[in-house]
Amino acid sequence: MDDEYFTIDEVAKRFKVSRGAVYKWMRAGDLRYVIVGKDRRITSTALRAFVRNGAPEDLRDDKEDRVSLRLAAA
Repeated sequence: MDDEYFTIDEVAKRFKVSRGAVYKWMRAGDLRYVIVGKDRRITSTALRAFVRNGAPEDLRDDKEDRVSLRLAAA
């Protein structure tokens, strides 16, 4: 399965949170990312794992399916 890569802004927009929240999740190790050049990117696999395992309570549960749908639509 090929991963899709998302910017910090794209992830923040999808989860309807600030960029700061996304950076906080990354610093805490809850949201994995890769560095491409000088930029950080989050893979679709990392987003699914985050929702399933490490997201704050309000993003867990059945929302993984919605995130998958959003990722597919992007």
